[in-house]
Amino acid sequence: MSGNAGAMPAGGCISPAIENLLLSAARTKYWAVLYGTGHPTTADRITEFHTALSSWLAEAEGNRLLLGVVREKFLYLNEFYGKGNKLVRSLTEHLYLLGVATISFGPQVPVSELIIFFEFLHRNSGEKPGEPFEKHLQRSGVNGISINPYNYKELLSRQTVACDGAKVKDPGREDFLLKSLLTSNFADDEDAERKVIEEIVNFPELISLIIERADSSERAGNSRPGRPAANTAQGISAEVLRRLFTRLGGVLRDLPEDRRKEIVTFLEAGIESAGDARKIAEDPLGLFIARSLTDDCTGEEFLDLMGTVLSLEQKSTGRFRKIFETLAVKRDASDSLMPALSGRLKESIKSRDYYSLKTWETVEQLLLSRSDDKYVAKDHARFLERISSDDFKNGARTPLFSPDSLLLATLSPEERYRKTVLILLDILKTAEEEEVYTDLLREFRMIVPNLLSRNEIHLLRDVLFGLDDISRQVDAGRNRAIQEIIQKTDFGHLIDFQLSGPHTPDPSGAIFSILSRFGWMTTLPVLDRLLGEPSQSRRRMLLKIAVAIGPAAMPFLRDRLSHSKWFFVRNICYIMGEMRDRQAVPGLLGATRHADRRVRREAIVALGKLNVPEAVPQIGKILLDGNLFSSSEDDTVRIAAANALFMIGGTEALSYIHRGSRSMRTAVRDYCRQLKSSQGATG
Repeated sequence: MSGNAGAMPAGGCISPAIENLLLSAARTKYWAVLYGTGHPTTADRITEFHTALSSWLAEAEGNRLLLGVVREKFLYLNEFYGKGNKLVRSLTEHLYLLGVATISFGPQVPVSELIIFFEFLHRNSGEKPGEPFEKHLQRSGVNGISINPYNYKELLSRQTVACDGAKVKDPGREDFLLKSLLTSNFADDEDAERKVIEEIVNFPELISLIIERADSSERAGNSRPGRPAANTAQGISAEVLRRLFTRLGGVLRDLPEDRRKEIVTFLEAGIESAGDARKIAEDPLGLFIARSLTDDCTGEEFLDLMGTVLSLEQKSTGRFRKIFETLAVKRDASDSLMPALSGRLKESIKSRDYYSLKTWETVEQLLLSRSDDKYVAKDHARFLERISSDDFKNGARTPLFSPDSLLLATLSPEERYRKTVLILLDILKTAEEEEVYTDLLREFRMIVPNLLSRNEIHLLRDVLFGLDDISRQVDAGRNRAIQEIIQKTDFGHLIDFQLSGPHTPDPSGAIFSILSRFGWMTTLPVLDRLLGEPSQSRRRMLLKIAVAIGPAAMPFLRDRLSHSKWFFVRNICYIMGEMRDRQAVPGLLGATRHADRRVRREAIVALGKLNVPEAVPQIGKILLDGNLFSSSEDDTVRIAAANALFMIGGTEALSYIHRGSRSMRTAVRDYCRQLKSSQGATG
């Protein structure tokens, strides 16, 4: 697909047209989630959206529409749409939580496929889906709609989306690269070499193609690494490869750490696929590439590159890592790396960069353990011990030692990261120097958002609680700095994560404790979501979260008892009753005079839960305030009043129930008599 696929219709103004289309999609999603796709109103919305979408696709170049999904808006071409619109935000957040980063329509989308699309959103509005969205669309035979977890701009820039949404290769780029490598003499053509290096740096996945051609060349006998060979149609000459990887090694030294890791990862993958790690001695291609990368490196530059190789997550046999270990030992023998390594160790300790420290300690241990005398002595001792054992004499082979799973778990990257964060927290507690304290706070300004994005809830709780405890023990200046970190925490993300459950393991306890500890900051996000949440199951969870926050939420709850939406006020009354906090009594007494009877009833029920004798006169008046011509709906309020009086108990409350047993309203009279009889039975 070309980079402008899904461009605006010719002659049209893109902003109003695309915005109206996105609003139509958002409205359709709202009705679909609320009532399902079988509802007549939802069916009308789907038809309207289908008409608008078909009109757009008919005039769009390529007959398709490609949209990026961000947390609260859509990305189309180079512009964002829908920010600030609640309906659009609801749609994008829903897609975001389902793992959708890019969505594509076209060239033809029938109504039936739109129904399948919106029905999935309806069924998975309040819980984690049983199967991925993309797999569901494929299983349902949807061809006109495709979703992708990859970034929108990445898909366009690398041209990795075909008409049916599948990832494809770009043969033009591969053809250019192979043609340059097979026909160019890099010794005389610096420009061609520079272009090839730029392609590799920008698209490191091409490295696998180069290594594949080099490997096939070597196996076919067309060239041998380390010795120039003629260019052939089957492979790339060794001299071209040497110059290529030498130049690449020079470029790697100037790249940022993340880009360098990405390229080294593809190098390792290519070498892994070129041959079995058990045949390193028989296949020198990997060693040839590593030597070419590091031939022109100084000791400092070699350590940088080796540190990158060692810091990669091990998902392979470690072939490339072993090659670098061999090169490091040989280089250290001729030109010691220990002085430069010692400087790096000291710098890592000073800067408290524990990951770098671990890397350089690994390199130091490697160099010290691989010295000639120690290396030979260790291997010789192991050999003598093995040949003298009974197992060896009997032809048996001792099984390899398998470490305990609990021990391995403590060495995992996640566990090491957790321990590092907790160590930094302990250092912050005792830090006295202002420079050290400032550096640590800078670290935690990055750690807290990182933990949120990774959804490491339990560790986030430990960090936030630790920071809050420390802030109570320091002077005013440091207290403000720590509280600023806590206040900038995105508690809304925490709430959304809880709503997107269920999760394994269940983080609810940690989430509730965080929201309760910082209730003065977390109550408003909870109430804002409660006001606009259409899903009943998610509203129940929000009510549970609000109750868990506890007394810290009470000032915010009292302020919202005068809200214009009756259902919101009713939920506030419910939360106050569940909290069992007597601070809620004045507000609830006022709510018993609300215009809507449903609010009055919930306020009375809450007062009964609070068991406050001072509320008895007002509740009793509500019970007795009725006549023969009152509506049956008002009877539910009076029955709730009778039940609340029964829960409060006492002589005055029971006297009101006794008088209510003579009410002119049959339902109220019968209920009060039941309460009297139950009181007599228990008495």
